[in-house]
Amino acid sequence: MFEPSQVTWKQINEAHRHDMGFETIRRNNIKPPIPDIASEDTTLVAFRFFGKSPMVGFRENTVFHIIWLDTNYDVYSHG
Repeated sequence: MFEPSQVTWKQINEAHRHDMGFETIRRNNIKPPIPDIASEDTTLVAFRFFGKSPMVGFRENTVFHIIWLDTNYDVYSHG
């Protein structure tokens, strides 16, 4: 989780989703209940933080709020 904190949002936006990049996750693909902090218009994204294990959350200005660390790949449908 240290490595992603050392790059800019521009670098993250330009990276491949399975590398240092991210992917947008559709809300209907999320399996657990989504906390109220992520309103209906919040875009949820996944970053790789440990191998290909994603952390899922949302960006608010320059801060990324982590909701889940998905080490078991069971937070959202991967496919």
